[in-house]
Amino acid sequence: MTRKKPSKHKNKPHSIEQYYKSGLFTHFYGSAGYLGEDCPRWKYKLGDFSSSESSSDLPVFDLASLTKPLVTSVLSWHFGLTKKTNAEILCVYPWLAPLLSSYPDSKSFVMDLLEHTACLPAWHNFWVCYTQANLTPGDSEWSRRISEGILRAFNFRKRSEDRTVYSDVGYILLGLLLVGETGKNLGALFHDFTLEQCGASKQNLGFNLSLPQFAFSPTGFCPLRNKMLRGEVHDENAYFLGGESGHAGLFSGPGSLEWYLRQIFEGHKKFSANYIDFLKIQHQNSSSDYPGGWQRGDISLLSKFINTDNGVWLHHFGFTGTSIFINLETKFYGIVLTNRVFSHRIPGKEIRHLRSLAYQLALSYQ
Repeated sequence: MTRKKPSKHKNKPHSIEQYYKSGLFTHFYGSAGYLGEDCPRWKYKLGDFSSSESSSDLPVFDLASLTKPLVTSVLSWHFGLTKKTNAEILCVYPWLAPLLSSYPDSKSFVMDLLEHTACLPAWHNFWVCYTQANLTPGDSEWSRRISEGILRAFNFRKRSEDRTVYSDVGYILLGLLLVGETGKNLGALFHDFTLEQCGASKQNLGFNLSLPQFAFSPTGFCPLRNKMLRGEVHDENAYFLGGESGHAGLFSGPGSLEWYLRQIFEGHKKFSANYIDFLKIQHQNSSSDYPGGWQRGDISLLSKFINTDNGVWLHHFGFTGTSIFINLETKFYGIVLTNRVFSHRIPGKEIRHLRSLAYQLALSYQ
């Protein structure tokens, strides 16, 4: 008689609350609904959330890589960076010559950066030389070393022309291009964008927020900084780049994030319609897994729960256990925010299963 092997996941939690009790996170916020409606159809919270009306947008979460679609994609399109030719980019940024001198004229370097098809590596250690040299983000020596770091990273790029390589390096470069294009740092640029295009700014949405520490959800202990992080971006490169980068650094409270999604996809009709058209065109025509800087819904865990042929589904994950999705046709959205206090470089089975549970709940409210 053959004995049945015990399941590896015998004690695996089967509910969001069990993951909370197990210590995977100290705060969880999930919501889903239609952007045209004032309130979410589904809302679920775990952790120490203030019940007072004035603090209903707390705690503030480190959104990590959600910065890429919510800030860098939006601003690159809005400020015309996605329409720049390679020659125009090279005129303004001659130090990019090693990257662009042999780049095909038929391909847009900026769009390839946005869609992770520029063959830049996934990651590069930018912070060591800055901590040793005690440089100030933004000064000339800092800028020189950043550019050298990007060019050095490019030398280790994947050589396959059509390969999608999810690249933080590419988005760091996009952030620098936005700063050069507008003359403003990303924090100021994003703040001004929300004022001009969304009609307001939120004190719990942005980069390097000036809030008391208790307002932030802790994201874990950082050995490099030798402390538990609250209100400081978790990503080491983003931190040593001044907390404002194209790949990470955005913070938001739950309500502010829902407000912002409504503004860019439903609020300002002209802007929203044009940005949605841009994403739909990229979703249809681009071969990348990340059209317009968002990930396709049809290759994600979304497809386990819905027919992703019904509309244009886009989503994105963040390293700190955050994620969002949206159907561009129906404007149905979902938000999952956690502070995954036991974080790993490669997301473990726990956070993947947690997202699956949350998505099942969210998508049942369509």
